[in-house]
Amino acid sequence: RLVRTNVGGTAARRLYEAALAEDSTFARAALALAQLDEGMQQGPATARALALATTAPPLVGLLVRVEHALATDDVAAGPLADSLATRFPEEPDALLVLGRARWQGGDFADAAAAYDRVWALDSAHVRDRERPTCPACAASSGAVNALLAADSLEAAVAHARRWVAADPGYWQPWSALADILVYAGRWEEARVATDSMAARGGPEETHFRLFAAQQAGDSAGFE
Repeated sequence: RLVRTNVGGTAARRLYEAALAEDSTFARAALALAQLDEGMQQGPATARALALATTAPPLVGLLVRVEHALATDDVAAGPLADSLATRFPEEPDALLVLGRARWQGGDFADAAAAYDRVWALDSAHVRDRERPTCPACAASSGAVNALLAADSLEAAVAHARRWVAADPGYWQPWSALADILVYAGRWEEARVATDSMAARGGPEETHFRLFAAQQAGDSAGFE
């Protein structure tokens, strides 16, 4: 079973609470609710998720423990994430958590490698808007940030462009590309990417687009 994560706020809370009302042992929904309400740090929702983890299927139980360790900066996060990815090497969520653990530990190249494994597993489904989650999308964003942190700018740009090529009709990959092009000071390319993002229904971010245009010497481009 999966929990829908492409909605937020009140709508997401209603979904998670409804799932738990239907099945009070649904640890995945309890985890999602704890993350939404308490950042999976401490409180009644977090306590419930941790309690349910003890009887949940192995993947979910370990995932809950890793998420709590990451949220609380527990030194156990790294070993737990390693165990999760070793036991479930074909599970995108396990590898996403491994990437976050590597990032949090400052191992940016290893984080990017973990995210690339997610991409290899899930990128064929990146255009499926009916799925409750998009691991490949999360992995692309994580890989770009990890590569930037590792001072691998061109690799980060390449990863963003790979995401755009895989899903050119969606605004989110264009947004990721625009962000990194602005960071790189490639203003004209950034302006094109932000225009593409807006044309596909993404947030206008007019100030961002105007900044990119001004830096490119074309401040009249958005009049």
